[in-house]
Amino acid sequence: MDPSCLFKTLLATNWALFLWDQYITYRQYKVHRDAEKRPEEVKELISDEDYKKARDYKMDNHTFGFLHSWFNQLLTTAQLVGGYFPFLWYATENFPFHVAVFLSVNTIIETIIDLPFDLYSTFIIEDAHGFNKQTIGFYFVDKVKKMLVGFALTMPIVYGIEWIITNGGPYFYVYIWVFLSVIVLLLMTIYPTFIAPLFDKYFPLPDGELKTKIEKLAESLKYPLTKLYVVNGSKRSAHSNAYMYGFWKNKRIVLYDTLLSGTEKEKVHKLYVEAGEKIEETENDKKRGMNNDEVVAVLGHELGHWALWHTLINLIITEVNLFFCFALAHMGQVIHSRSAEFAADEFAAKLGHGDNLIGALTKLGVDNLSMPINDSLYSWCVHTHPPVVERVAAVRAFTDKKK
Repeated sequence: MDPSCLFKTLLATNWALFLWDQYITYRQYKVHRDAEKRPEEVKELISDEDYKKARDYKMDNHTFGFLHSWFNQLLTTAQLVGGYFPFLWYATENFPFHVAVFLSVNTIIETIIDLPFDLYSTFIIEDAHGFNKQTIGFYFVDKVKKMLVGFALTMPIVYGIEWIITNGGPYFYVYIWVFLSVIVLLLMTIYPTFIAPLFDKYFPLPDGELKTKIEKLAESLKYPLTKLYVVNGSKRSAHSNAYMYGFWKNKRIVLYDTLLSGTEKEKVHKLYVEAGEKIEETENDKKRGMNNDEVVAVLGHELGHWALWHTLINLIITEVNLFFCFALAHMGQVIHSRSAEFAADEFAAKLGHGDNLIGALTKLGVDNLSMPINDSLYSWCVHTHPPVVERVAAVRAFTDKKK
């Protein structure tokens, strides 16, 4: 195929995928734009006031998202058509470690170009809706730190791929796949232990009712829990999260402090003060969080992913996606992920945490200003986690059936 024809085909494909993404995103935008009043089917999940807050937050993000995505697409097209990448490649060819210099300079340029958008998102949108906790100084230190860590991780991988392409023969792509698969497993192992602590402080969850209940839950499922941490995520954002990591008999659970409330949050804040961490809570922050049973219900869901082998299946799909790099594999991952969420919810309900899980899902949606309504096509193509309304309905249906 003629190089010019190949370039035009790839550019056209890029635009086709972008326009498809814009189409389904616009469908989602229309659903949120037209639903000014809280729908009847979600009135048990969210109050009128919280619904308005969630809708305002989502509409601000929609407007910003359209502008940002179109800017990036037009910029990328201009760079490709205008020969920016060949120009930068030849401009850096006389430097030692040419590939590293090329990638580093390109990353710095892209970061500077995207900086106004990132600043607006963080300090205007997130700040206006009560999520941003960063200062300007913290933001830039964090940005530089992420860039340096990114360089340190990326460069050996890039040179490894370059060496394989040069020396791998006709089946170099198979060797690259094996190489990247090993890298993925390695990063899954070292990131939580060595890299994540460079950005956030992790503390052992204080002794108390919550820790006892979590350990009891893990023991009942024979989950080999070795460490239970809480991370000071509130210094960066008010969004909440929890995750598990580790291989074989060395499993760990991490809770964001934004998940906690009451006595448990007070004990964690005491740890922060002793460690010299700053604590700044607004009135809205004090209203956020879950009770202990709801936190345990969330972890029951997460442990369901482990017990039902969802993590391993996702890893296999990731490897297939890495090998073929086709959108079909991505869709397979989305479909499996949605199915896995329902299955993990059912698993938590079987453990007797159905009502608390409903409460936890509801609070997660309210605390993170998640809209409870979605366009069906957009949701199926984009959301790896089904909407809260569908998950709550499924848990209730299972609980009623069990009764």
